[in-house]
Amino acid sequence: MIPEAIGEPPRAAIPDLENTMSRRFLRVLEKWIPVGLEYFEDWPDRPDCGHFLGGCHWYGQETAFCSLVFALAASSPEYDEKAGRCSRDELRRIALKGIRYLCFTHDSGPAECVRPKRGLGRPENCGTKWGERGKGFFRESQCGTTVLCMAIAVLLLGDMVDDETWAMLAAVHGDYAGRFGEMEPRSGVYSDTQAEENGWTSCGLASAALLLRRHPKAPVWERTARRWMFATATAPQDEKNGAVIEDGEPVSRLVRSSGAATRVFTLLPDYMAENHGIVHPTYTASALFHTAQLACLYGAFGARLPRHALFNRERIYGQLKFMTERNGYFHPVQGMDWAYLSPDPGTPSHAAAAVLLGDPDAAALERRALATLETRQEGNAGRMIARTICEKCRDIQDPMIMREILIYLPALTCLLHRIY
Repeated sequence: MIPEAIGEPPRAAIPDLENTMSRRFLRVLEKWIPVGLEYFEDWPDRPDCGHFLGGCHWYGQETAFCSLVFALAASSPEYDEKAGRCSRDELRRIALKGIRYLCFTHDSGPAECVRPKRGLGRPENCGTKWGERGKGFFRESQCGTTVLCMAIAVLLLGDMVDDETWAMLAAVHGDYAGRFGEMEPRSGVYSDTQAEENGWTSCGLASAALLLRRHPKAPVWERTARRWMFATATAPQDEKNGAVIEDGEPVSRLVRSSGAATRVFTLLPDYMAENHGIVHPTYTASALFHTAQLACLYGAFGARLPRHALFNRERIYGQLKFMTERNGYFHPVQGMDWAYLSPDPGTPSHAAAAVLLGDPDAAALERRALATLETRQEGNAGRMIARTICEKCRDIQDPMIMREILIYLPALTCLLHRIY
């Protein structure tokens, strides 16, 4: 039975039409789908379940991201089954299997339902649940992006989603909102920006408020989500900003935690972000990336993106565009602890500035980034990273093969263009 908090299952408010940019990104997804199929396995512990890339990556991202890719490609009226080497119906069945696997293995699922004992990622995730219950704010909140992906994927799958899956999805969302739905955003700025943490938490809370729209606390979760969106991009000078975003509350009041003298700032005065002790373009760009995620979420539900998700983003991108190279990449910091060049040059962040902020430079830079992505993928036979590298090498955290889940970035950009 579908939970009362959901009511009538929502339908995706996504145009049944591609455009020039969404179509190019769809071609990227089609070329990657055979890679996803290679790393998909059924999960025998419960009916109609399966996972991608071993099913044991951090925060359930490996299966959530890939399930969204499959659901999105299948939803397109222009999906080319020959290019994807998979029928539209089979893509949808696999995507639903992924969502069901995530629901069963989440903290809110049956205790005996855990992830496989062996996987492709780090061994500490194997044989456990995801949801990170009891592991502290950083790990628990990071599941917000996974929760958002699951919601969008289910909307795209529509009528094929059964009542059991809706009920489990509601439990996942209710669990996330129960942890963070009335929590204050975190402040950072120096050494650790907190922008990305606030951003991904806003994603999970917004998803809970939209999916569980009939829950008595849904209005509270929505207000809290807006505060976290806003607190993804606040600078010290905002304490003196008397402008009103919406709902009649001035910026100067929003930067203060409720009932406390604490101010919540995540950016340096020049609208850059510092993380891992470095002033960091890619961490600065996370504010735009989370705005892209939120725009896709609200758009898929047929709702208006709150203005809180756009606060200071124009100023941030104004700095980032000067740090974008000819190939579309935000300049990678020497000595940083991630791969020097990501498989995706940052298309969602450029697209958010182009589509949502109307920045013509962003539109040009996004096209540079997309051309780089297309060329790299062509050279890698459809993969995000060359097979010889991803199967033999590691980055600071995981085997490089787990970077294949970054197909989620062009999928997100595809969806952003298709909706807006």
